[in-house]
Amino acid sequence: FFLNFREGLGINVLYAPAFRAGIALNFYGSRDVDDSDSLQGLQDIEAGLDTGVFGSVSFGRLSAKLKFRQDISENHNGLLLSGRLGYRPSLIRKLLTNINIRATFANDNYMKNYFGITSAQSSSSGLREFKASSGIKNVSGGANFIYPLDRHWSVISFIDYSRLLNDAASSPLVKDLGSKNQFLLGLGVGYKF
Repeated sequence: FFLNFREGLGINVLYAPAFRAGIALNFYGSRDVDDSDSLQGLQDIEAGLDTGVFGSVSFGRLSAKLKFRQDISENHNGLLLSGRLGYRPSLIRKLLTNINIRATFANDNYMKNYFGITSAQSSSSGLREFKASSGIKNVSGGANFIYPLDRHWSVISFIDYSRLLNDAASSPLVKDLGSKNQFLLGLGVGYKF
C-alpha cells in the first residue's frame, strides 16, 4: 500500500523487483471563481476523486511508467493518460534521486471543463469563446530527492517544470491571463512501514 501527494492512495497488485502494477485513488482540488478575478464568469469545478490503474518497469537505473486516471466524482468526467521516463543517478551517498520526464494526454471532457469557454461564459467573463479538444495537455520534467533518516523516516523534496501544449496552451485562460510555464516545488517527510 502507499499514500503520497503524487500517487494518491493505492495498492501494488503485482510487485516484483523490476515490475509493479496496481490501482490508485487520487484527490484533485477545486477551481472556484472566487479564487481569482480572472475566473469571474466561468464555472466552478468542485474537488473530487479519480481512480486509475498503473504499471511500471525498471531496467537498472532507468524506469518507465504508464498511468490511466478517470474522474469518478462526475465533476469534470475527464480522463488522463500519462507516461513517465525516469533515471536514478548516484549523486551523494544515501541520497535517492530520480530525474524524470512526463507527458499527459487529456480527453475532450477534461479539456472542455478546464480550458474551454462556452458562449455563455464568454459573455459573462469577457474572454473569447474557445472550444478545447483532447490531446497532449502538457510535458514536464523534474527531480525527486529522498534522504533516509532511519529505517522508517525520510525527508522528501521535489521540483517540477511543466509546459502546457496544444489547446491547453491556446486557451484564453492561459494565453491571455496565465502562463504556459508551470513550476512546482515541494518539501515534506515520509514514513515507510
